[in-house]
Amino acid sequence: YAACAGCDGSAHCGVVMQFYREPEPKRTALAALEDDLDEWCRALGGVEKTWTAAKPINPTTLQDAWAVKAPGETLVIEEHFLYGQPAALSGVFLKQAYAFWRFVLNDQRRVQHRGVRATTRSYADAASLLDALSQRELASGALVFLDVLYQAMDAEYAYADLVGEPYNIDPDRLLEHGDLPRSELSGDVDPTRSLDFLCVYQHTPDVLLRSKLVRSLLSYERPLVIVLAGDFDCRLRDLPHTHHHVVFPNDGACASQVDGRSRHLWWPEGLEGLDKLRDLGPVQAVGGFAADATTADLPVGRVLLDAAFSVTPRKPSRVALLDYLDTHKDRLLRLADASGMRVRLKASVYRQRDAPSRTLVVDSSSSSSSEIDDDDDSPPVFALAPAGDTWSSGRVLEALLSGSVPVVDATYATDGVSAKGCDDPAKFWREGAADFPRAAPFVFVRDWTELPDALVDAGALDPDRLDARLRAVQTYREALLEYLRSKTLDAIANAQAASPSTTCRTVVFNESTTADLTRRAARYYDDPHWFRDFHDSPAYPGSGCTTRYFTDGRKTHGALCFDPACAPPTVYAFRCAPSA
Repeated sequence: YAACAGCDGSAHCGVVMQFYREPEPKRTALAALEDDLDEWCRALGGVEKTWTAAKPINPTTLQDAWAVKAPGETLVIEEHFLYGQPAALSGVFLKQAYAFWRFVLNDQRRVQHRGVRATTRSYADAASLLDALSQRELASGALVFLDVLYQAMDAEYAYADLVGEPYNIDPDRLLEHGDLPRSELSGDVDPTRSLDFLCVYQHTPDVLLRSKLVRSLLSYERPLVIVLAGDFDCRLRDLPHTHHHVVFPNDGACASQVDGRSRHLWWPEGLEGLDKLRDLGPVQAVGGFAADATTADLPVGRVLLDAAFSVTPRKPSRVALLDYLDTHKDRLLRLADASGMRVRLKASVYRQRDAPSRTLVVDSSSSSSSEIDDDDDSPPVFALAPAGDTWSSGRVLEALLSGSVPVVDATYATDGVSAKGCDDPAKFWREGAADFPRAAPFVFVRDWTELPDALVDAGALDPDRLDARLRAVQTYREALLEYLRSKTLDAIANAQAASPSTTCRTVVFNESTTADLTRRAARYYDDPHWFRDFHDSPAYPGSGCTTRYFTDGRKTHGALCFDPACAPPTVYAFRCAPSA
């Protein structure tokens, strides 16, 4: 599919392609349409074409370009974006991070200085990116987008050794999935060759020692700016010091992975609504995340508090919120009446299967209704952001971009698990940073019983205070986005100008240690109850790698593994040091 991307006389005029595997006739048509668009942009008063068609430069790599104009200097940058295979699993977190960078931080309506002119390479699989690294094709300061969870985990394991002599593990026992079907999203993944990548991420002792792709990026001889999406459990918290800048697009990353690290940056996580096949990163369909990711700038409506969310045993904060709503929803309904506005909440509860076991609706406009009336699409005054598969599930950013006041979930301070492995994930919102010492004008809730009082304290019953709070949120938003954009552009410019200063090397296992690791895995799978005896934990991230499945139908993505013994490191060590 191809179309003119916003030839509205203001900023964008170009062609975008829905996906990289287009047949040759369609590529020819795209090229012709691209030529015609030059004439269209001239007819619209000389609009500069700032978004051009993606064209193949080899069988697995596309290249396109975009620009954002601003007075003064223009930073010329190089982007590298890994799609990976299968496409349905290649960008849940990554495309959100790219959308935030491309369409929020570089929103033409907002940018006042430092224009950007970018060339983007999109890779069909990890092997293509690894080949580009080995050929030294990435320039200094290149911005590289990678999803740790979905694209970077080395899932291969020693199946043949485990079922062969001397261990003779029963293949049926090793591939035990209970009654869990394999996920259709996993394409051609063979469980006799690959572990479930979610299990590898959850249970391997050191994620870096199980990711050749991340190690290859950190070993690259030229300084890069590496965006590591998908590390929602903050497992890459001890990366070695290198000449690269690293961006963690994860709400909970600041205290765990950024504080005290001069070359580590942070972006908020969000835009979960982009999780559709049409939203495919740089090579995307018209009407995809390009339209959704920009700030809404809409006036808030007459909804005081709004949220629709799923509840599973792996979302402990939402379990506690559900318990509170079950017994104390009348407090919120009375607050809605007193404010003259509406409270609208919907919780879908999942226990073990895809269908919800029950649905709880709290809606002050129709107390007898079993469904929420969705006729009002304007942003709510307060947007609830309960922790989910990840700490905030991106809801803080979504609320901020729409102009609502985020209600930040700080209950991890009392439940001990909903932070999902990250340290004090609300710290940046609560305190800011050394070079951005601004506390966000949000609402922070440490216990759900405090929710009604917290809303009142924030001005729910005082229109003047409420207006002041909403204006403060908008002011904070603009300052935050300018800060994050400047930090990112500074990192790119610094990396472009920097000389290589670190060298990294990988130390592999010797044969004896490799054999010992295989023996440990064999002992694990030789237990006839390894699958049945797995004790799930609400502290685990996501809704996969479990003996049951919940809301997203992912089920299994390969052979299951619930212990470090079956997902050991694939290399002994990874060490970086200053260059000689």
